[in-house]
Amino acid sequence: IFVNLVIPRRNEVELVSIVIPVYNCETKLKRCLQSVQKQTYKDIEVLIVNDGSTDNSLQVCEEFCKQDVRFHVFNQKNHGVSYSRNQGIKKANGQYLMFVDGDDEVLPDMVQQYIVSAKNGRADVVIGGLQMMKQNGDIVYKVPTVYGNIDKTKLWEMICEDNTGTFGYVPNKLYRLQLIVEENILFREDMSAQEDLEFALSAFSKCKKVRCIDYCGYRYYYDIGKREMPLVDLVSNQRKILQQAKNAGVSSQKCKNIKRKIQDAAYVSIFRAENYKKIKQISQLFKKEDFGDINNLPKEMKMSLFLFSHQRYFILYVYFRMRNSVKRILGKETI
Repeated sequence: IFVNLVIPRRNEVELVSIVIPVYNCETKLKRCLQSVQKQTYKDIEVLIVNDGSTDNSLQVCEEFCKQDVRFHVFNQKNHGVSYSRNQGIKKANGQYLMFVDGDDEVLPDMVQQYIVSAKNGRADVVIGGLQMMKQNGDIVYKVPTVYGNIDKTKLWEMICEDNTGTFGYVPNKLYRLQLIVEENILFREDMSAQEDLEFALSAFSKCKKVRCIDYCGYRYYYDIGKREMPLVDLVSNQRKILQQAKNAGVSSQKCKNIKRKIQDAAYVSIFRAENYKKIKQISQLFKKEDFGDINNLPKEMKMSLFLFSHQRYFILYVYFRMRNSVKRILGKETI
């Protein structure tokens, strides 16, 4: 956490646009909006996009707009979180852009920490950490592993090696709005998951300077296993990382973690397939080169991916059905 902040002089202060998509979260929304309202950095505009809520979320938003001229609510029919965030981007007037979810909260100095870091590092993107708030009260801190301004090669190396998800989350980042607008970077509305990572990857590929900080000012409340990850979205993003990493000159050794994630996705999807036709359908998302380096994988995974890459779909299906039947008889869990 930063100790010695260089606070911008009044004539250097820049507006930060904070986009908050809202959908049926009235019980937690007041906590969220109060935490944004209490920011020590006062030059903010809060763009709340009510995505067709059927509870009292809209009324909560309207009350804050009456109390604070910096708050603005936009009401729309339900279109989903990506559409809502995109509407917020289009309405933003600030020099910088941040995102907050309506059921989360932020610490009072969050915006100030990010804006100071952006100005001191002359960064287009600032990436910080998060406090992951579990239902049992435990807190897990997720932070970047390297701090300060990061060159492009190092950035993509970090993304390749990251297993925390830090680079994909929406709310632990600040963007220069000009970059987002000029490069026409928007959230993919056709993705049902990982649209946040896809948005971030697009920004990383276009920006000039990225700065990482060890500050965790965002409290992210989540339910484990709340949303299943669609295979097509997961694989698409990993391929995008792999391509950008290669473009940035990242070594093949550093890229191995991404290749392993693609292999893991293939293996798990094969295991869960209802029939061999589904396995054949899954195969369309993968390329033969995805399985060119599988010698160091666990024995079963290696065998499965070898058969998969050689189009032995029916054999794979029969194997996993028999394997799981035996494990159930023996009282052992399956993945």
